[in-house]
Amino acid sequence: MKAGATQVLHLKVRNVGNDVWKARAPEGWMNIVTVGDRWLTADGKGVVNDMDSRGVLPHDLKPREEAE
Repeated sequence: MKAGATQVLHLKVRNVGNDVWKARAPEGWMNIVTVGDRWLTADGKGVVNDMDSRGVLPHDLKPREEAE
């Protein structure tokens, strides 16, 4: 991507563990699975923007389930 460009990313995740990945929890962000982003400089040594957005699971994921 070029600096200043906007791009929508679609991710697919799969729970390969033995525990359910919770999409929501009474305590808010604690103890749930989310996807975040971290943008690095072109050389990969510096951080441009650290976690400016987070995506949540559409539902709880049982072992071996996946979500997009």
